[in-house]
Amino acid sequence: MNNEESNTEGEAMRQQMQTALDAIHAIAETIRELGEIPSGELYARLMGKIELRDYDLILDTLKRAGLVTETSGHLLKWNHPERHKL
Repeated sequence: MNNEESNTEGEAMRQQMQTALDAIHAIAETIRELGEIPSGELYARLMGKIELRDYDLILDTLKRAGLVTETSGHLLKWNHPERHKL
């Protein structure tokens, strides 16, 4: 692998990471602004823009970070009233 190929792969990875972070931020902000929303309703709004697998990974990330709680009825609730920088 030459240096140019390495730079191209590095740039592609940076773009993928930025896209993932932007998606996490957008979903977090949506839940924060609404306070709570059924998970199915939120995903229905995002269908065609994000795969279900990626949506689930983003929710898992937000839940592990303690920002979002999901009830047994799949209601997503924002845990912190103040705005967090993600």
